[in-house]
Amino acid sequence: MKAIRKYIYAPLAVILFPAVLSGCAESAETRRMLMREQAWWIIGAAAAMALMLAVMTVMYIRGRKKSRTILTQATELTATNARISMIIGNLPGMVYQHLNDSPNYTITFIGRGSEELTGYTPEELVGGPNKFMAMVHPDDLEGIAKKSAETLDLGLPWEHTYRIVMPDGSVKWIWDRMVVTEKGPDIASHVVDGYMFDVTEQKRLEAAEVEKTRMASRLEAIISNLPGMAYQCLYNSPEYTLTFVSEGSRDLLGYAPEDLVGGVNWYQEMLHPDDVPLIKRKCAETLDRGLLFEHTHRLVMKDGTIKWVMERSSVLERHPDGTPRLVEGYVFDITEQRRTETAELASRAKSNFLAKMSHEIRTPLNAILGITQMQMLKEGLPEETATGLEKIHSAGTSLLGIINNILDLSKIEMGKMELNPVEYDLPALVYDAVQLNMVRIGSKPVRLELHMDESLPSRLIGDELRLTQILNNLLSNAIKYTDRGVVKLSVYHLPQGEDVTLRFTVEDTGQGMRPEDCQKLFSEYLRLNVNANRAAEGAGLGLSITKSLVDMMEGAIKAESKFGQGSTFTVTVRQKAVKCVPLGAEVTKQLQSFTFSKDKARQQMQFTFEPMPYGKVLIVDDVRTNLYVAEVMLEPYHLNIETALSGFETIDKINSGHAYDIIFMDHMMPMMDGIETTQKLRGIGYDGPIIALTANALLGNDEMFRQHGFDGFISKPIDAGHLNATVNQFVRDRHRK
Repeated sequence: MKAIRKYIYAPLAVILFPAVLSGCAESAETRRMLMREQAWWIIGAAAAMALMLAVMTVMYIRGRKKSRTILTQATELTATNARISMIIGNLPGMVYQHLNDSPNYTITFIGRGSEELTGYTPEELVGGPNKFMAMVHPDDLEGIAKKSAETLDLGLPWEHTYRIVMPDGSVKWIWDRMVVTEKGPDIASHVVDGYMFDVTEQKRLEAAEVEKTRMASRLEAIISNLPGMAYQCLYNSPEYTLTFVSEGSRDLLGYAPEDLVGGVNWYQEMLHPDDVPLIKRKCAETLDRGLLFEHTHRLVMKDGTIKWVMERSSVLERHPDGTPRLVEGYVFDITEQRRTETAELASRAKSNFLAKMSHEIRTPLNAILGITQMQMLKEGLPEETATGLEKIHSAGTSLLGIINNILDLSKIEMGKMELNPVEYDLPALVYDAVQLNMVRIGSKPVRLELHMDESLPSRLIGDELRLTQILNNLLSNAIKYTDRGVVKLSVYHLPQGEDVTLRFTVEDTGQGMRPEDCQKLFSEYLRLNVNANRAAEGAGLGLSITKSLVDMMEGAIKAESKFGQGSTFTVTVRQKAVKCVPLGAEVTKQLQSFTFSKDKARQQMQFTFEPMPYGKVLIVDDVRTNLYVAEVMLEPYHLNIETALSGFETIDKINSGHAYDIIFMDHMMPMMDGIETTQKLRGIGYDGPIIALTANALLGNDEMFRQHGFDGFISKPIDAGHLNATVNQFVRDRHRK
């Protein structure tokens, strides 16, 4: 306004000044002259005023335009700021500004995304203590500080990925980028603008991708090292073009993967011709229907040998019409498994055969030996009758020994032979073995000698039965192949702490063996010099079983022989000593003169039958002959005896209220065997003693029968001594209590 006044007042003063002068003039001429000059002044002033008005008009118009431009720019700037604010607010992260005053990093501005990213509003973060820095994972602080020193402190852009810990304890991965936008007089006063956003999902995907790659590598390594072949092939019958084959093809087929992929499917060419029709039919039944294909078949190798393989495959991709397009599968060699299964089947068949044959042979032997044994116990028999009974019993016992050897061998082969350590009397064991084998000498001019160390402990712990079996096998073998001369048994020991190593040596002056025969001495079913020994009894199993038993006892057996001069067998086994009382000179002398415990032996052979008319027993057997034998052997006890021909009849008797001191239960019966019958009896609450009678020695062990509810078992042929002990335990002793 001041400028406008200046431009208006100046011309007005020019116009009015002459008028004032003319009014003051004294003469008319002077006034006329002043009037003329005043006119020119007025014209000049008017012109000046016109010019000034024109200039002012132009300046006004320009001012208005500039004002409108400024107003427009201000409006646009406001809109731009609004758009920028909206963009910043909608970014998937957080825009911020802070000072570079480490370690505070005072925040001067922060975007609205802070609440979603950190859980804090902008108002909670700006100005005060830097709550965001407090959220940074402790393990990442050092990396952030180092990165700042290398970039921001030098005015360079900063970019880093790190973790923050949320208020709920969860962890987020953050990608953060910032740059110095205003430099202050020092590093701490630099203004830094930045942007950060959540990359947790990206990190998870990256980790998943890394894990995927790692798993793919592991899978590839596993497939490469699998003892078989993994493959993929097109389901384009009959070519079945292979698209992938693992390295296992080299060992399985004899072809490298590159020889198989894309070209001739040599695997298909190697299928055994007899198996192809079944494989095609199986594919139609499975893969064509989207089911798993699994089949066992044969391959014919390059050298003509046969491999058994197991193949599993499934549909991986399908054509639009639903038919299989791509198949993946795995093939592995099961030749050894098939061989093992075949061997197991053969072994199982052999075991079943031996079990059946054992039962079939022992059943008549039970009658022969049982009745003979009972007749031999009678007094006053004619000499001829007694001799005949002894020969029958001896022949039956010999046959039983052969059967037992065969069954023992089967047990050993199947791993079912177990040792049963018990406390036993060493002198009695040796004496019994010697007495049994003296009978085998018969009329041969052979002398049996016994040499024992008088310092031997009298009582030991070990498997008495199997140790007796070892001695019997060695002695019977020596006597069998010695026609004249001496068979000598020597027993010594070596103390080893609480244990004792026994050494049995059996020497003979018999036929002896050639060096080449000694190498196969412990083979199964081996009989040396058969032509010269046709009359010798046995199946050639004794030494094989002996070695197996010695091995089970962790002992050793050794054979030395000279052909035509004789043989020496030495067995060493470790036993545990119970009492350190030695045999002594007197007992040793009795043993060596074969007079030891004759009274004891007589008691064992001629035990007393104590009448038990109060006792009641039930004999269960489907064979009437076996019922007769058992009744005859129980007759001296004057028991009340009942019989049953089946498990069904037995259950009916118990359900009818019958009770027995003992039920003698046959093991193998038709329809319902002894085990099933016993389990049903226990199921209905019968708790009386049940003793198994079994001719199946292959399975007849005390533990097995006890697990099925029996109180014990007696093998057939029934031993009178074992039967006597059982009757005394379950009838006499219980009634006395």
